[in-house]
Amino acid sequence: MQRNSGSLIFYTPSYFQNQEQSLESSPVLVNDQLIFGAMDGKVYVIDADSGKLLWKNSLGTPVMTSPAVSPEGFYICDFAGNIYFFKPE
Repeated sequence: MQRNSGSLIFYTPSYFQNQEQSLESSPVLVNDQLIFGAMDGKVYVIDADSGKLLWKNSLGTPVMTSPAVSPEGFYICDFAGNIYFFKPE
């Protein structure tokens, strides 16, 4: 199953023609969930087995870093230099 992020906020890849979707970071597998940020300014959590979107949050600025996972949740940085912490519910 294929899932797509939204359109780029900040254009970095030289191989795209129409400002398409892009991930500049590596997803991190935590239990059965993939966590990653995208160039559309959102953080995504998807089910690794089904590909189903479980959660997303808009940061409003491209995310070019991979999440750092802790026992309590995960940290992620945006392009503006902000560091966010997300705790699963």
